[in-house]
Amino acid sequence: MFEIRWARSAYDDLARIWTASNSDRRAAITRSLATIEERLATDPMTVGESRERSTRRVVHLPPIGIDFQIDESNRVVKVFRFCDY
Repeated sequence: MFEIRWARSAYDDLARIWTASNSDRRAAITRSLATIEERLATDPMTVGESRERSTRRVVHLPPIGIDFQIDESNRVVKVFRFCDY
């Protein structure tokens, strides 16, 4: 299992978007985020797609997306950007 760590700015964006959303959108965000985090915790190298000339990866599962990096040696995934569509 990989530990998932959120950058403060990504967590703040999640909180801001969550607070501004209605209950249906919150439910959709919750479902998508749970799916993404479950996949990141088990096998992050198969999640999303890599970015050219970068160690960063991106995954989109509407209505959200995250950018992240994987530290395989320490088994850590760092989420550094959260966005919605």
